[in-house]
Amino acid sequence: MRQRMLSLPPHPPHAYDLAESDTSTTTHPSITDTDRRDSQHAFVSWLSRPPVELGISAVDVDATARSLFARRLTAMRTAQEGEMDPIDVRGYGMWCCEAWHAGKRVLVKLPERGEEERLYMVVIVGEAGEMRLDNLFSTQRDVVAEKGMHRWTADCAPANESAVAKEQGEEEDQGAEYINDADDFWAGFSDDDDAGGKAKVQAGASVAVDSRVEGDVTEQEKAIKDIVRGAYTLHRSIRSPGTDSVEEFIQLVRSAITTA
Repeated sequence: MRQRMLSLPPHPPHAYDLAESDTSTTTHPSITDTDRRDSQHAFVSWLSRPPVELGISAVDVDATARSLFARRLTAMRTAQEGEMDPIDVRGYGMWCCEAWHAGKRVLVKLPERGEEERLYMVVIVGEAGEMRLDNLFSTQRDVVAEKGMHRWTADCAPANESAVAKEQGEEEDQGAEYINDADDFWAGFSDDDDAGGKAKVQAGASVAVDSRVEGDVTEQEKAIKDIVRGAYTLHRSIRSPGTDSVEEFIQLVRSAITTA
């Protein structure tokens, strides 16, 4: 594991969210902008590695933290409104290249379209079709175009069903069981956690849309979606006892995850 090799802590450091809007009832006067920025940078430094396989030799920590936490805040606001899924499967693209087929890797690009600073995730597909986050980084370079990557399909990394799965005829979403790990890793929440700071915001969130429709979503894409959702429910470390609980927000996010 990268963290062990670099003598980094086994668990991600606490990272404060972006300052919430003026409509929020929660304030944290003890947290300065410097504290917030430093905590976000520490988290990204712990998580991300240089994506050398894409020709990038260093992580842009500032850009990655800025992009990740801005998208998390957008997802939070969308979930608060409760009218749409905070993570839309049509809002990102999945890409691959011939060299990645043997290693069963997938590059997730957020947003799928647009000229803004892009957030990328490298995901590894396991032998049974399970998805595991390998890296996360941000860059203004369009690595998809630079590397001549093609749209990812299930044929790029065919999943080998286990004998038990075949006998039982399991057809559930393979990514469903991994969202638990994603939540634990990214968000640090447990059933009895009471993380503070539920924002009451009215701002909407635009969702990037491409030609795909929900009915065409594959099991592997659903697993990717679960990992993205786990990333966006990232680690809320503001735990002041006088603030509102964010349990409702977490339930909103998790309620959109199905097992069939």
